[in-house]
Amino acid sequence: MHIHVESSGGMFPVHRVVDIDGRTVRVTETTPGTGDHRSREAPLAHADAEHLEELARRVTAAGDQIDDAPAGVDGGTTALRVDDGEATSRVEIREGWSTGAEVWELLDAVERVTPKT
Repeated sequence: MHIHVESSGGMFPVHRVVDIDGRTVRVTETTPGTGDHRSREAPLAHADAEHLEELARRVTAAGDQIDDAPAGVDGGTTALRVDDGEATSRVEIREGWSTGAEVWELLDAVERVTPKT
């Protein structure tokens, strides 16, 4: 399983990348214009990895979800690539009105396991 979440813009303009590869989660945050760059890595608990794998399968089963609206009110965008080992899916969120519940559930779960930088 591989999950890659990249977000930028928004009210607090930080470029954030979260990569989950098997049982490891890595997060990198860069603040544009400041040179501030922080990274952290942590192992995933077995139960968390299993939960993420199940959510990843649901996202790939739903297929690609590309929000082609202009950037949201705050200019933030989120891009998600998921590979569950059998299928891949790509999601791009700007306004988020058409984004499926399975994507929001996966993003919430990723946020819970992401180490704070």
